[in-house]
Order: sequence, then C-alpha cells, then structure tokens
Amino acid sequence: MAERPNFLFVFDDQHRYDYLGAASRMALATGLSPIRAGVLMNGFGKAAHDTPTFYQRLRDHGYWVASTGKLHLGPLGAAGPHGQPPGAYRLGFTHPHDCEGKMAAGYQRKANGPYSHYLQELGLLDDFIDDYQKRIEVGWGHANWDSVLPTEAFADAFIGRYATEWIADVPDVNPWFMVVNFVGPHSPSIRQENTPTNTATGKCRRRFPGSKTASRSGY
Repeated sequence: MAERPNFLFVFDDQHRYDYLGAASRMALATGLSPIRAGVLMNGFGKAAHDTPTFYQRLRDHGYWVASTGKLHLGPLGAAGPHGQPPGAYRLGFTHPHDCEGKMAAGYQRKANGPYSHYLQELGLLDDFIDDYQKRIEVGWGHANWDSVLPTEAFADAFIGRYATEWIADVPDVNPWFMVVNFVGPHSPSIRQENTPTNTATGKCRRRFPGSKTASRSGY
C-alpha cells in the first residue's frame, strides 16, 4: 500500500466576523452548512455530540491530528496552559494546542491559555494586558499603535514556532494532519516598527519524548 501523506493546513483568522468565524470553522470540520453543523455565529451553538467531523475520520484512519492556534469550534472547555480543552478530543484531535485569540488574550488579568502563560513566563503579561485595556477603551478599530511586545513574542510568532517544532519532533510512526490557526489578520491591527534581533523569547515546549528540539519552557 502506498505511504499515506502528511497534511499541513494553514488557517488565518477573520476576513469578516460572521460566517467566516466559528461558523465557517465548524462547517469545514463537519462538511455541513453552519445551520446544520449547529454553530451559527461566534459564541453561539455547538455541534451535536454525534456529528462526525473530518478530524475524527483522520484520527480513526490512523492519523495523528494536531492543531495550534485558535481553534474556535464552539464551547470546548478550558484550554489550560497546555492548550488541551476536553472538547477538542471529542472533535477528533489527538494533539490539540488551542490558543487564545487576539481579543480574548487581553480580556483576563491572569494567564488562562498557552499564549498568556508564555507571556507570563517572560514577564510580559502585565504590560500586554495593560496595553490591551487601553485598546479596549479607545475601540479596536482605532487601537493601531505599536505593540509593547517584541516581535518574537507576538501570538502568530508563538503559534508558528509551535507548529515548526511539532512537525520537527513528531515521530515517524503515524501519518499526521496539522492545522495551524494563526490569529491574524483579526483586529486589533498591532504593528511593530523596530524588529529586535534577540530571539530569547522563542520558547516552545517539547511535545514528544526523545524529540530533536530541546525543551525550553515549562508549559
């Protein structure tokens, strides 16, 4: 039998907020229209427990099914510092890494998901939250000033590093599918004019015992 291919699916976030948000993500996962999939818009509805997904089919045929970034597939439960909401496994993921979206990351003072735990470890979370509170006050559409974070600590840089290291570390045992859910170009539109050369903030976690990339972080 021919060797089964691996799949890398790169997904960006929000070119419009309604049917291209959670509804379109669940439609893609199930092959159903949003009204049949059960997720009609952001923050409303979830797929029925017996609704099959594309990710389940891959898992059931021997694939490791991984994600990183913003899943946004309806209520899945708390992701925690490792990005592993219980509902992600029900949908078919074997290696979920569900991160906060751009807006959600700035609404809570404490760390709640992988990205905010990462910022907390670097001592950047309080500055990040304070900056986001100012952006909330003036409105997302007008909050387009420079970020307080170094470029390496941007959410999409964090997500991209995780994906790169996961692919480098995954053992050559099963075929794999990975969806990389970047959080841009979702608002707020945050720019960074001065790109630092220090890459000390480039920390991700080893995901497989004996993997090639060293563990550089505790989450």
